Amino acid sequence: MLQRSYDWNYNLNRHLKYECGKENSFMCSKCGRRFPHKQNCVYHLKRKHKIMCDTVDQYVSSGLVVYQSGPGGKLGMNSPGENPAFSPGSEASQHSHDAM
Repeated sequence: MLQRSYDWNYNLNRHLKYECGKENSFMCSKCGRRFPHKQNCVYHLKRKHKIMCDTVDQYVSSGLVVYQSGPGGKLGMNSPGENPAFSPGSEASQHSHDAM
């Protein structure tokens, strides 16, 4: 079992929401490559496709970054703080995965 520890609960919550057992949710509309986080997709658009916007939100609003949740590819965002088991003030921040 692979065990990972997080110094900040924010990072653990982000892992659980966007990465843990899930396909990458953010997709580049230019080439279809998928990323676990919106910022990774923006970085890809800047580096690989030489597309520059002033803000991250402009990439999303212009349709360059597409969010797809789950295997069905439904559009939409989950609300923040969705995982009540890990609150910002909680102590231990460890998470385990079975080795692949």
